[in-house]
Amino acid sequence: MKSVERLSLGGGVGFVKKAKAAEVAKRYVLLIIVVVVLLAIVVAFPTVDVAGKGAKIDTALLGSSLSQKSGLTVNKTLCGKGIRQVSWSKYSPYCIPVWNGNNGGATSPGVTGSTITITYREPNTAGMGIMEKLFGSQMGTNQEAIDTMQGYVSLFNKSFELYGRKVVLKPYAGQGDFINELQGQGLEQAQADSITAKNLQAFADVSLLSSTQVYDQYLASEHIISIGAIAQPQYWFQQFAPYVYTPVDTCSIGVQAISVAMGRAMANLPAIFAGDPALRQEKRSFGLIFPEDPTYASCGNELVNLVKEHYGISFARVVEYKISLSDESSEALSDIA
Repeated sequence: MKSVERLSLGGGVGFVKKAKAAEVAKRYVLLIIVVVVLLAIVVAFPTVDVAGKGAKIDTALLGSSLSQKSGLTVNKTLCGKGIRQVSWSKYSPYCIPVWNGNNGGATSPGVTGSTITITYREPNTAGMGIMEKLFGSQMGTNQEAIDTMQGYVSLFNKSFELYGRKVVLKPYAGQGDFINELQGQGLEQAQADSITAKNLQAFADVSLLSSTQVYDQYLASEHIISIGAIAQPQYWFQQFAPYVYTPVDTCSIGVQAISVAMGRAMANLPAIFAGDPALRQEKRSFGLIFPEDPTYASCGNELVNLVKEHYGISFARVVEYKISLSDESSEALSDIA
């Protein structure tokens, strides 16, 4: 019997250890908030018009001259050459002294002269009880998620120059069930939620756990930015540009990286990390697991073709699984076997 390396694409709860999943979820929440509010800066410049009408961005604001100016920033940092807006992050933009003037008022949907609105759809699913059993107390509550985001929004508002504006978070109870949406169901409810976000005057949506492909597509149709899409192919982001973003690589980039790792570091080599010592001298063979979904399937098929074309690798088994919390654990055991 050969040792099989299992590669999982997508969000199969049954394939992730509880502790690991909880840790990933924590990092993911923080990353989402940072990315969203940084994007808010784009529309916060006084002369930005995202719709492409009216005045354009003052390119002088975006030049290296920003790092040359002196004065205090909104967070009381002494600004100067090479100084970042926040000292604790090398990814922070260069500092900007406190700005005064006319910020252009309403420059984009969800952006007024004083606010940049982001929405949060509270997770709604009949499967929450099952998820709590899978992940335990580390999963957290809606209110804890909202409180955390409010904390980061407050920190962002105090740390960055938004030209007279403040980011405002508006949570709401959605109609859509994100588990159903992951299975391509509940389209009407997802659309209704996107309209709710629009009525709340959202510039961007930060729904985290309940951000699904379906919901994000409807948000894009309402010209609302979403940042939460996971493991979607490159063509999907191009199709719904410029409104959909991801905090991680697209699955198209992911499968390219996986194919290189398989071809250069794993194929035709012994399975030295196999749990069974008797298998550690056997050459590796590969299995591929991904959800039953057209976009995930396209990425799975892309990987199959890449490793075959470039490295002559064929998967011993390709398994598609249904995204269903009630069956996830038993199906995971069956698929792995």
